[in-house]
Amino acid sequence: MRKIKKVVLGATVMSMMMSMAAPVAMPATSFGTAIILAADKEQEQGRCGDNVFYQVDTDGTTLRISGTGAMWDNFPINLTTQGINKIVIEKGVTVIGSNIFSKVSEVKTVEIADTVTTIKADGLSMGITETLEIPATVTKVETDAITNSNKIVIKGDVSGYEVGSIRGANQITLDGAASDLGKAIYSTYIGIGITISKENTKCRIANGCLVSADGKELYYCVNPGKVVEIPDTVEKISTAAFANLYLDTVKFGKNVKSVGDFAFAGSNIAKLKLNKKLSTIGVKAFSRTNIKKVSFAGKVKMDVAAFNNKTKISNSKKFKYAQTTLDTARIAKKKLNIKFAKVSGAKGYDIQVIKGKKVYKYTTKKNSFSTKAPKKLYKGYDEEKTYAMENDEYLKKIDGAITVKVRPYQVVKKSKKSKKTKKVYGMWSKEMVVSAQ
Repeated sequence: MRKIKKVVLGATVMSMMMSMAAPVAMPATSFGTAIILAADKEQEQGRCGDNVFYQVDTDGTTLRISGTGAMWDNFPINLTTQGINKIVIEKGVTVIGSNIFSKVSEVKTVEIADTVTTIKADGLSMGITETLEIPATVTKVETDAITNSNKIVIKGDVSGYEVGSIRGANQITLDGAASDLGKAIYSTYIGIGITISKENTKCRIANGCLVSADGKELYYCVNPGKVVEIPDTVEKISTAAFANLYLDTVKFGKNVKSVGDFAFAGSNIAKLKLNKKLSTIGVKAFSRTNIKKVSFAGKVKMDVAAFNNKTKISNSKKFKYAQTTLDTARIAKKKLNIKFAKVSGAKGYDIQVIKGKKVYKYTTKKNSFSTKAPKKLYKGYDEEKTYAMENDEYLKKIDGAITVKVRPYQVVKKSKKSKKTKKVYGMWSKEMVVSAQ
């Protein structure tokens, strides 16, 4: 009898020990994933940052990100679990890494904690079918960071958003200011519905345009017509505010001082009426338009490709304020090709091509110039970067790049009675990087 009791007791102890050993952690084959064998579900988990971790909830539908600091870039979370429809990024995580969710298919919702400050390129590229809320703490959003999200609510200011950082959205609701809105949605500009939340005290509508509360900055055109009148309160027009819209005539309000990069690019404007206070025009602000002539009332500084080479620029003040803007500059098949806007009253143009400390000087009477490039200029030169909106490089000085600048000149008599002449020069244009194509 005692022997039988000992056998039964031993079996019971062994059974208890085996039951206490579960669950058992088993390593997976890739991306640091571990699988926990729970009672009825497999639970995937792993590391996706120096101190950031992911885990699939036991229901198999929610992917949870926890920890502190930044998620890794270009290290996709690789799940075997199918049917993830929700991603939760918990408090403590600060950066959503590039391509981190590239192996996760379309989800319904993504919840982002208010500790996140940065969304990297392709950070949220999986597609989100329901509303995505971006917390006010987010101050940097890279190109292609958010793609194919149906509805987006931006709780903070749209500031620090790179070119094309939001693509494929149908509806955007704003809770704050929107200085980078046109820039953020540049690639999918047409057809996006913009809503100002009832809590928003930083935006309002004037003449069909989204402007700051004080009316001094024009963020974005929400209701374009063929004729646009910029409100008199506006002093600054933001980047890409009217880009790719179908306009015919634009009339500036009396207080506009600056026009942002790409502000009217691709908008098909034919007539442009400026004011007396305008002082600066940004990169490609009026590129790809149909403007044949434009007149300035004073000294206006223009950045690269502010107008096309088919535009004629005049200045009602002294010729010393006259300035052109470069449209294209290329080295192709050992030839240097340069195009720039015409200047009214100019007899010709001085051109300087700069490579390091070496300056090559040319003169032309036309606004289109082509010549055989010196071997020292093009040999080994493969710079293919141009001033392009897509890569946001248009304001950066590229090391080793060849640049070009142009200034107009007139030929006038030294005095009323003298037969001798002299040159009167306008201002040098902004330097443009020469591309090799």
